[in-house]
Amino acid sequence: MDDRVDVRIPVEPDIASALANPTRRAAAGRVLTDLINGNHARDFLAEALAAAQEEARGNGLTPEDVDAEVRRWCAEEACLDAEAEADHHSGRVVSHERVTEWLGKLVQGERAPRPRASHPTA
Repeated sequence: MDDRVDVRIPVEPDIASALANPTRRAAAGRVLTDLINGNHARDFLAEALAAAQEEARGNGLTPEDVDAEVRRWCAEEACLDAEAEADHHSGRVVSHERVTEWLGKLVQGERAPRPRASHPTA
């Protein structure tokens, strides 16, 4: 006997659209049931990390090799973030409008040079 009941939960419009699919709606119901009952829902991040670790081991990398690569990547990202912040604070930016206009041209098949950041005068 099926003892499930329908409930109304406010969600964003795109989520509501996705939940129109009965398979997705059933899956969402199972996840909510598990969460509310205190069970652990499937941890996709943990699964992805485990798969990456297995692939790294298969390629002969040690955990130390992977840690060193992650540290290198994080340092590179921090440097790029700092550069972007400096550009933003100094006004060297490309406006949303200019980027949108450029993308519109590309979508129409036009060859358009990418917009350049403006360099304000001091």
